Amino acid sequence: MTSRWSFSKVSEMIAYKASMRGMRVVEVSEAYSSQRCHQCGKVSKANRRQRGLYACGCGWRTHADVNAAANLYERFAHVSPLKRS
Repeated sequence: MTSRWSFSKVSEMIAYKASMRGMRVVEVSEAYSSQRCHQCGKVSKANRRQRGLYACGCGWRTHADVNAAANLYERFAHVSPLKRS
């Protein structure tokens, strides 16, 4: 049952399997990724309006998980998967 696995154990398993395939694992801090607006950068807990909805005063509205994933991707790749270049 995966719900009983510790986060560190899952991370170790991912790193181990990746190394077997010659892949590198990069850890990225998830701090405030679900509270930070991906468009304007404002951090506000109130932007998580209801389960699944992220809405910022700047007009950015999306699923909360999409917003967080975009923030994490941008922290890793230093480029946004959603903003225009």
